[in-house]
Amino acid sequence: MKIAKYIFLLFLLLAFALFVFISTQPNSFTFQESKTINSNKEQVFLYVNDLSSWKNWWIPLNGTQETIKIDSAHVKYNGNTLQKLASFENDSIQFTITDANFNGNSTIIIKSIDNRQSEISWKLNGEVSFKTKFLAFLKGGMQNVLQSDIQQSFLNIENELQKKFLDYSITLNGFETKNAVTYIAIADSTSTTSFDEKRKQNLKKLGEFITKRDLTINGDPFVIFKSRNKESYKYLSCIPVTAVLDSISIDSTMTKGRFDSYLALKTTLKGSFTNRANAWEEAKKSIEKSNYKENKDGLYIEVYKKESKQSPATNVTEIYIPVRKPIIVNEPKKDSLQPTETIQDSI
Repeated sequence: MKIAKYIFLLFLLLAFALFVFISTQPNSFTFQESKTINSNKEQVFLYVNDLSSWKNWWIPLNGTQETIKIDSAHVKYNGNTLQKLASFENDSIQFTITDANFNGNSTIIIKSIDNRQSEISWKLNGEVSFKTKFLAFLKGGMQNVLQSDIQQSFLNIENELQKKFLDYSITLNGFETKNAVTYIAIADSTSTTSFDEKRKQNLKKLGEFITKRDLTINGDPFVIFKSRNKESYKYLSCIPVTAVLDSISIDSTMTKGRFDSYLALKTTLKGSFTNRANAWEEAKKSIEKSNYKENKDGLYIEVYKKESKQSPATNVTEIYIPVRKPIIVNEPKKDSLQPTETIQDSI
Protein backbone atom coordinates (compact mmCIF):
# COMPACT_ATOMS: atom_id res chain seq x y z
CA MET A 1 0.00 0.00 0.00
CA LYS A 2 2.83 2.39 0.85
CA ILE A 3 4.43 1.84 -2.57
CA ALA A 4 1.12 2.58 -4.32
CA LYS A 5 0.71 5.70 -2.18
CA TYR A 6 4.19 6.92 -3.07
CA ILE A 7 3.58 6.26 -6.79
CA PHE A 8 0.31 8.20 -6.62
CA LEU A 9 2.01 11.12 -4.83
CA LEU A 10 4.83 11.02 -7.37
CA PHE A 11 2.27 11.11 -10.17
CA LEU A 12 0.53 14.12 -8.57
CA LEU A 13 3.88 15.85 -8.17
CA LEU A 14 4.81 15.26 -11.80
CA ALA A 15 1.35 16.38 -12.95
CA PHE A 16 1.64 19.57 -10.86
CA ALA A 17 5.13 20.19 -12.20
CA LEU A 18 3.85 19.71 -15.76
CA PHE A 19 0.94 22.04 -15.07
CA VAL A 20 3.30 24.71 -13.74
CA PHE A 21 5.69 24.22 -16.65
CA ILE A 22 2.95 24.57 -19.28
CA SER A 23 1.32 27.50 -17.44
CA THR A 24 4.59 29.41 -17.44
CA GLN A 25 5.08 28.98 -21.19
CA PRO A 26 4.48 32.14 -23.24
CA ASN A 27 0.84 32.86 -23.98
CA SER A 28 1.74 34.40 -27.33
CA PHE A 29 2.75 32.52 -30.46
CA THR A 30 3.84 33.17 -34.03
CA PHE A 31 3.16 30.86 -36.95
CA GLN A 32 3.96 30.92 -40.68
CA GLU A 33 3.42 28.38 -43.46
CA SER A 34 3.79 28.70 -47.26
CA LYS A 35 2.97 26.70 -50.37
CA THR A 36 3.47 27.04 -54.13
CA ILE A 37 0.13 26.81 -55.94
CA ASN A 38 -0.47 26.09 -59.61
CA SER A 39 -2.58 29.20 -60.20
CA ASN A 40 -1.53 32.75 -60.89
CA LYS A 41 -1.49 35.47 -58.26
CA GLU A 42 -4.70 37.18 -59.45
CA GLN A 43 -6.69 33.94 -59.38
CA VAL A 44 -5.53 33.02 -55.86
CA PHE A 45 -6.30 36.48 -54.48
CA LEU A 46 -9.71 36.65 -56.15
CA TYR A 47 -10.68 33.29 -54.65
CA VAL A 48 -9.29 33.68 -51.12
CA ASN A 49 -10.49 37.28 -50.76
CA ASP A 50 -14.06 36.06 -51.26
CA LEU A 51 -15.05 34.89 -47.76
CA SER A 52 -17.91 32.83 -49.18
CA SER A 53 -15.25 30.48 -50.62
CA TRP A 54 -13.74 29.68 -47.21
CA LYS A 55 -16.30 26.97 -46.42
CA ASN A 56 -14.91 25.04 -49.40
CA TRP A 57 -11.28 24.99 -48.29
CA TRP A 58 -10.61 26.19 -44.72
CA ILE A 59 -10.24 23.11 -42.49
CA PRO A 60 -11.95 24.53 -39.33
CA LEU A 61 -15.14 24.91 -41.38
CA ASN A 62 -15.08 21.32 -42.65
CA GLY A 63 -17.56 19.16 -40.79
CA THR A 64 -18.92 21.92 -38.57
CA GLN A 65 -22.24 20.91 -37.05
CA GLU A 66 -23.64 24.42 -36.71
CA THR A 67 -24.76 26.72 -39.50
CA ILE A 68 -21.92 28.73 -41.01
CA LYS A 69 -22.80 32.42 -41.38
CA ILE A 70 -20.77 34.36 -43.92
CA ASP A 71 -20.96 37.95 -45.14
CA SER A 72 -18.46 40.22 -46.89
CA ALA A 73 -16.38 40.74 -43.72
CA HIS A 74 -17.19 37.88 -41.30
CA VAL A 75 -17.23 34.11 -41.05
CA LYS A 76 -19.06 32.80 -37.95
CA TYR A 77 -18.99 29.11 -37.04
CA ASN A 78 -19.42 27.08 -33.82
CA GLY A 79 -19.24 30.23 -31.68
CA ASN A 80 -16.02 31.36 -33.37
CA THR A 81 -15.51 34.40 -35.61
CA LEU A 82 -13.15 35.34 -38.41
CA GLN A 83 -13.24 39.03 -39.36
CA LYS A 84 -11.60 40.47 -42.47
CA LEU A 85 -9.95 43.79 -41.62
CA ALA A 86 -8.48 44.81 -44.97
CA SER A 87 -7.43 43.46 -48.34
CA PHE A 88 -4.86 44.80 -50.77
CA GLU A 89 -5.63 43.83 -54.35
CA ASN A 90 -3.63 40.86 -55.64
CA ASP A 91 -1.31 41.14 -52.64
CA SER A 92 -2.60 40.32 -49.15
CA ILE A 93 -5.59 39.92 -46.82
CA GLN A 94 -5.58 40.90 -43.13
CA PHE A 95 -8.03 39.41 -40.62
CA THR A 96 -8.53 38.37 -36.99
CA ILE A 97 -9.58 34.98 -35.64
CA THR A 98 -11.48 34.75 -32.34
CA ASP A 99 -11.46 31.10 -31.29
CA ALA A 100 -12.08 29.15 -28.10
CA ASN A 101 -8.44 28.07 -28.14
CA PHE A 102 -6.70 31.23 -29.31
CA ASN A 103 -7.19 34.81 -30.51
CA GLY A 104 -4.97 35.88 -33.34
CA ASN A 105 -4.12 38.45 -35.98
CA SER A 106 -3.44 36.92 -39.35
CA THR A 107 -2.29 37.83 -42.84
CA ILE A 108 -2.45 35.82 -46.05
CA ILE A 109 0.21 37.01 -48.51
CA ILE A 110 0.23 36.04 -52.19
CA LYS A 111 3.37 36.41 -54.30
CA SER A 112 3.73 35.80 -58.01
CA ILE A 113 6.19 33.18 -59.24
CA ASP A 114 5.14 33.34 -62.91
CA ASN A 115 1.88 33.64 -64.87
CA ARG A 116 0.93 30.06 -63.90
CA GLN A 117 2.20 29.76 -60.32
CA SER A 118 2.14 31.75 -57.09
CA GLU A 119 3.21 31.36 -53.48
CA ILE A 120 0.63 31.70 -50.73
CA SER A 121 1.82 32.35 -47.14
CA TRP A 122 -0.20 32.34 -43.95
CA LYS A 123 1.15 34.39 -41.03
CA LEU A 124 -0.59 34.14 -37.65
CA ASN A 125 0.22 35.49 -34.20
CA GLY A 126 -1.86 35.77 -31.05
CA GLU A 127 -2.71 34.54 -27.55
CA VAL A 128 -3.45 30.90 -26.68
CA SER A 129 -5.47 29.15 -23.98
CA PHE A 130 -3.97 26.65 -21.52
CA LYS A 131 -5.63 23.83 -23.49
CA THR A 132 -3.86 24.95 -26.65
CA LYS A 133 -0.53 25.33 -24.82
CA PHE A 134 -0.93 21.77 -23.51
CA LEU A 135 -1.66 20.52 -27.04
CA ALA A 136 1.36 22.44 -28.32
CA PHE A 137 3.51 20.79 -25.61
CA LEU A 138 2.35 17.33 -26.71
CA LYS A 139 2.96 18.09 -30.41
CA GLY A 140 6.23 19.92 -30.00
CA GLY A 141 5.06 23.51 -30.54
CA MET A 142 2.32 25.64 -32.07
CA GLN A 143 3.85 25.21 -35.52
CA ASN A 144 2.98 21.51 -35.35
CA VAL A 145 -0.50 22.21 -33.94
CA LEU A 146 -1.48 24.43 -36.88
CA GLN A 147 0.70 23.14 -39.70
CA SER A 148 -1.32 20.15 -40.89
CA ASP A 149 -4.59 22.12 -41.04
CA ILE A 150 -3.00 25.02 -42.91
CA GLN A 151 -1.21 22.70 -45.35
CA GLN A 152 -4.47 20.87 -46.07
CA SER A 153 -6.26 24.21 -46.48
CA PHE A 154 -3.65 25.27 -49.05
CA LEU A 155 -4.11 21.99 -50.90
CA ASN A 156 -7.88 22.54 -50.87
CA ILE A 157 -7.37 26.03 -52.35
CA GLU A 158 -5.30 24.56 -55.17
CA ASN A 159 -7.91 21.89 -55.89
CA GLU A 160 -10.79 24.38 -55.84
CA LEU A 161 -8.92 26.77 -58.13
CA GLN A 162 -8.36 23.90 -60.55
CA LYS A 163 -12.13 23.45 -60.76
CA LYS A 164 -12.94 27.16 -60.89
CA PHE A 165 -10.19 28.49 -63.14
CA LEU A 166 -8.29 25.76 -64.94
CA ASP A 167 -10.68 22.97 -65.95
CA TYR A 168 -11.92 23.27 -69.53
CA SER A 169 -13.38 21.27 -72.39
CA ILE A 170 -13.53 21.76 -76.16
CA THR A 171 -16.44 20.40 -78.20
CA LEU A 172 -16.42 20.29 -82.00
CA ASN A 173 -20.12 20.79 -82.72
CA GLY A 174 -19.82 20.30 -86.48
CA PHE A 175 -20.58 22.29 -89.61
CA GLU A 176 -23.70 24.43 -89.48
CA THR A 177 -25.24 27.67 -90.73
CA LYS A 178 -24.40 30.79 -88.74
CA ASN A 179 -27.56 32.86 -88.87
CA ALA A 180 -27.68 36.42 -90.18
CA VAL A 181 -27.24 39.17 -87.55
CA THR A 182 -27.73 42.94 -87.36
CA TYR A 183 -25.34 44.56 -84.87
CA ILE A 184 -23.79 47.68 -83.41
CA ALA A 185 -20.01 47.55 -82.97
CA ILE A 186 -16.83 49.28 -81.90
CA ALA A 187 -13.74 48.72 -84.06
CA ASP A 188 -10.51 48.16 -82.17
CA SER A 189 -7.06 46.59 -82.27
CA THR A 190 -4.95 45.42 -79.36
CA SER A 191 -2.36 42.94 -78.19
CA THR A 192 -3.55 39.42 -77.45
CA THR A 193 -2.79 39.91 -73.74
CA SER A 194 -5.04 42.99 -73.53
CA PHE A 195 -7.80 41.65 -75.77
CA ASP A 196 -10.25 40.44 -73.09
CA GLU A 197 -10.01 43.64 -71.09
CA LYS A 198 -10.46 45.86 -74.16
CA ARG A 199 -13.37 43.93 -75.67
CA LYS A 200 -15.19 43.94 -72.30
CA GLN A 201 -14.77 47.72 -72.12
CA ASN A 202 -16.16 48.04 -75.65
CA LEU A 203 -19.10 45.75 -74.95
CA LYS A 204 -19.92 47.65 -71.76
CA LYS A 205 -19.95 50.93 -73.69
CA LEU A 206 -22.18 49.40 -76.37
CA GLY A 207 -24.55 48.00 -73.73
CA GLU A 208 -24.92 51.42 -72.09
CA PHE A 209 -25.57 53.01 -75.49
CA ILE A 210 -28.21 50.43 -76.40
CA THR A 211 -29.98 50.87 -73.05
CA LYS A 212 -29.93 54.66 -73.45
CA ARG A 213 -31.40 54.46 -76.97
CA ASP A 214 -33.97 51.87 -75.84
CA LEU A 215 -32.89 49.35 -78.49
CA THR A 216 -33.59 45.63 -78.18
CA ILE A 217 -30.66 43.23 -77.80
CA ASN A 218 -31.09 40.17 -80.01
CA GLY A 219 -28.63 37.58 -78.71
CA ASP A 220 -25.24 37.24 -77.05
CA PRO A 221 -22.30 39.66 -77.51
CA PHE A 222 -19.66 38.60 -80.00
CA VAL A 223 -16.46 39.62 -81.76
CA ILE A 224 -15.73 39.61 -85.49
CA PHE A 225 -12.01 39.19 -86.11
CA LYS A 226 -10.60 41.16 -89.01
CA SER A 227 -7.12 39.72 -88.46
CA ARG A 228 -5.53 37.40 -85.89
CA ASN A 229 -1.96 36.48 -85.04
CA LYS A 230 -0.03 35.48 -81.92
CA GLU A 231 0.74 39.07 -80.95
CA SER A 232 -2.35 41.12 -81.82
CA TYR A 233 -5.96 41.21 -83.04
CA LYS A 234 -7.99 43.61 -85.18
CA TYR A 235 -11.67 43.13 -84.45
CA LEU A 236 -15.19 44.45 -83.99
CA SER A 237 -16.80 44.16 -80.55
CA CYS A 238 -20.48 43.60 -81.37
CA ILE A 239 -23.90 43.41 -79.75
CA PRO A 240 -26.74 42.07 -81.91
CA VAL A 241 -29.90 44.20 -82.05
CA THR A 242 -33.41 43.94 -83.42
CA ALA A 243 -33.63 47.00 -85.63
CA VAL A 244 -33.45 48.26 -89.20
CA LEU A 245 -29.95 49.61 -89.84
CA ASP A 246 -31.18 52.87 -91.36
CA SER A 247 -33.20 53.59 -88.23
CA ILE A 248 -30.21 53.34 -85.89
CA SER A 249 -28.39 56.56 -85.02
CA ILE A 250 -24.97 55.82 -83.52
CA ASP A 251 -22.06 57.64 -81.91
CA SER A 252 -19.01 58.58 -83.94
CA THR A 253 -16.96 55.95 -82.06
CA MET A 254 -19.28 53.16 -83.21
CA THR A 255 -20.25 51.38 -86.38
CA LYS A 256 -23.27 49.33 -87.42
CA GLY A 257 -23.59 46.41 -89.77
CA ARG A 258 -25.19 43.17 -90.77
CA PHE A 259 -23.88 39.88 -92.09
CA ASP A 260 -25.83 37.25 -93.97
CA SER A 261 -25.97 33.63 -92.90
CA TYR A 262 -22.96 31.52 -93.83
CA LEU A 263 -21.54 28.04 -93.39
CA ALA A 264 -19.09 27.57 -90.50
CA LEU A 265 -17.53 25.05 -88.18
CA LYS A 266 -18.94 25.65 -84.70
CA THR A 267 -16.70 24.86 -81.72
CA THR A 268 -17.66 25.33 -78.06
CA LEU A 269 -15.09 26.13 -75.38
CA LYS A 270 -16.25 25.63 -71.79
CA GLY A 271 -13.71 27.18 -69.47
CA SER A 272 -11.38 30.12 -69.08
CA PHE A 273 -10.63 32.35 -72.07
CA THR A 274 -6.96 31.51 -71.51
CA ASN A 275 -7.74 28.25 -73.36
CA ARG A 276 -9.03 30.10 -76.42
CA ALA A 277 -5.94 29.35 -78.52
CA ASN A 278 -6.34 25.60 -77.92
CA ALA A 279 -9.96 25.72 -79.08
CA TRP A 280 -9.07 27.60 -82.28
CA GLU A 281 -6.24 25.18 -82.98
CA GLU A 282 -8.44 22.10 -82.57
CA ALA A 283 -11.15 23.65 -84.75
CA LYS A 284 -8.73 24.40 -87.59
CA LYS A 285 -7.21 20.92 -87.41
CA SER A 286 -10.66 19.36 -87.69
CA ILE A 287 -11.34 21.39 -90.84
CA GLU A 288 -8.06 20.22 -92.35
CA LYS A 289 -9.07 16.61 -91.73
CA SER A 290 -12.47 17.10 -93.37
CA ASN A 291 -13.54 17.69 -96.96
CA TYR A 292 -14.47 21.26 -96.13
CA LYS A 293 -12.14 24.16 -96.86
CA GLU A 294 -11.57 27.16 -94.64
CA ASN A 295 -13.09 30.26 -96.24
CA LYS A 296 -10.50 32.92 -95.47
CA ASP A 297 -12.70 35.63 -96.96
CA GLY A 298 -15.48 34.84 -94.46
CA LEU A 299 -16.25 35.98 -90.91
CA TYR A 300 -14.31 34.58 -87.93
CA ILE A 301 -16.49 35.02 -84.87
CA GLU A 302 -16.42 34.37 -81.11
CA VAL A 303 -19.75 34.45 -79.26
CA TYR A 304 -19.67 34.93 -75.47
CA LYS A 305 -22.54 32.83 -74.12
CA LYS A 306 -21.49 33.00 -70.47
CA GLU A 307 -18.80 34.91 -68.58
CA SER A 308 -17.92 34.62 -64.90
CA LYS A 309 -15.02 36.39 -63.25
CA GLN A 310 -15.52 34.37 -60.07
CA SER A 311 -15.58 31.00 -61.83
CA PRO A 312 -13.99 31.18 -65.30
CA ALA A 313 -14.21 27.38 -65.70
CA THR A 314 -17.96 27.89 -66.27
CA ASN A 315 -17.46 30.35 -69.15
CA VAL A 316 -18.98 29.28 -72.46
CA THR A 317 -17.57 30.60 -75.75
CA GLU A 318 -18.67 29.61 -79.24
CA ILE A 319 -16.20 29.87 -82.11
CA TYR A 320 -17.31 30.06 -85.76
CA ILE A 321 -14.74 29.50 -88.52
CA PRO A 322 -16.11 30.09 -92.06
CA VAL A 323 -15.84 27.15 -94.46
CA ARG A 324 -16.72 26.25 -98.03
CA LYS A 325 -18.84 23.23 -98.90
CA PRO A 326 -17.10 19.89 -99.43
CA ILE A 327 -15.89 18.94 -102.88
CA ILE A 328 -18.41 16.91 -104.85
CA VAL A 329 -16.93 13.76 -106.28
CA ASN A 330 -18.50 12.19 -109.35
CA GLU A 331 -18.40 8.41 -109.42
CA PRO A 332 -20.09 6.08 -111.94
CA LYS A 333 -22.91 3.91 -110.68
CA LYS A 334 -22.40 0.21 -110.79
CA ASP A 335 -23.85 -1.33 -113.93
CA SER A 336 -24.50 2.13 -115.30
CA LEU A 337 -22.72 4.64 -117.48
CA GLN A 338 -24.51 7.56 -115.78
CA PRO A 339 -22.48 9.48 -113.16
CA THR A 340 -23.83 10.01 -109.62
CA GLU A 341 -22.93 12.69 -107.04
CA THR A 342 -21.61 11.58 -103.68
CA ILE A 343 -20.56 13.84 -100.81
CA GLN A 344 -17.97 12.47 -98.40
CA ASP A 345 -18.52 12.68 -94.64
CA SER A 346 -17.53 15.98 -93.12
CA ILE A 347 -15.38 15.07 -90.16
